Amino acid sequence: MTWGTDGEDSVELNYLDGICCPPGVMRSFENISDKTALLLSILGGREPGNVVWSESIQLKMASGPR
Repeated sequence: MTWGTDGEDSVELNYLDGICCPPGVMRSFENISDKTALLLSILGGREPGNVVWSESIQLKMASGPR
């Protein structure tokens, strides 16, 4: 998992690990294993459907698939 405006912080999670990230913090998840993974995300708060993308992610999305 990475977090921060430009993904400047990160941690490697293991099987059955959990992590809590406060609303408004940019974050991303990537399966670095060769095995299938499952991600469970629980959203809460007053506006759980409000997604905000960082500028660097918007640029990556605009350039199309890898």
